[in-house]
Amino acid sequence: MRAVTLEQYESPLAGRGVKPSGLSEEAAKLDSEEVWLRIEAYTAYRFWPRECIWTVEGPGDWPVPLYPATIAKVESWLDDAWTETTAYGPSPHGLSLPAGTLYRITGEVGDWDGTPGIAADPIAFDEAYRRLAEYLATGGCPGWEDCSYGRIGGGGVSLIPPRRDNWLGRAMQLSGAADMLRGYRRSPGC
Repeated sequence: MRAVTLEQYESPLAGRGVKPSGLSEEAAKLDSEEVWLRIEAYTAYRFWPRECIWTVEGPGDWPVPLYPATIAKVESWLDDAWTETTAYGPSPHGLSLPAGTLYRITGEVGDWDGTPGIAADPIAFDEAYRRLAEYLATGGCPGWEDCSYGRIGGGGVSLIPPRRDNWLGRAMQLSGAADMLRGYRRSPGC
């Protein structure tokens, strides 16, 4: 039996963000925190430590949805109040929660201390950052002047389609950054 995550709250990320080397001048001007927020929103991996609180419906095994994570406190909802309890301990899928209905699990996600090289896979995350930043720096319109029409080749044939209206919402996929991070979409326990 699996417990289900109902809510997840992460403390805001503030004042963090390291840029990899090799960026164009335009991409280097971007707010690195905004780029990292997009990458973290796409993956289950968290870099910079912050508090995270989950509301979980149990009982059962609960796979921690973000990693790396350190669980600090498990509470259950009893008699109209949160009461500290203990999980039965690790299970093959995360934590094993005892009988009860609702749990509030508090912990810290992220483990990067800011030293160069990303904790998970520096090559994949640095390349994903580069791809996303370069794409965002061009406004989703790399390689041609007016992307509202695309580029017209000989005989009036459109060689490149116009920029899509959803270019910003699909930036991770359209930039190729998502391909670099496919293995980090889910936490190892899920």
